[in-house]
Amino acid sequence: GTEEVRQTSVKIKKTFGSNDKTLSLTVDAVVNKNVEEAILGFKIKNATNVPIMGTNTKIKGKALNNIKAGDKLTARWEVPNIFNDGDYTIDVAIQSLDYADVYDWWEDAAYFRVERGEASSYSINPLVELTIDVKS
Repeated sequence: GTEEVRQTSVKIKKTFGSNDKTLSLTVDAVVNKNVEEAILGFKIKNATNVPIMGTNTKIKGKALNNIKAGDKLTARWEVPNIFNDGDYTIDVAIQSLDYADVYDWWEDAAYFRVERGEASSYSINPLVELTIDVKS
């Protein structure tokens, strides 16, 4: 990217189990040049590099307006743990509001594994509660 804004770190716990209801993702960035408006986002891909989900500050209605050179940004995302057992990678990006200029794009910036012990053949595996009543 053009590096007007550059991502400096991406942090996520390495392994999530059945007790982990959410995944906490933190992205740090530094502003190298004044920017009127920017979008920071992420994409999660499965082990075969297929995008499973993603979002960004524009979608979430959180504006990054008039950020100045020297500013440090920290975005903290809380994502429901709907993932099936397996390995996942995260891409992060910072772009202009109209998506025309890419300031920074970091593929495979982070990695995590889900080990819930309840694998299915589907892309997602949200927590599903089950009760069964048997009456005679």
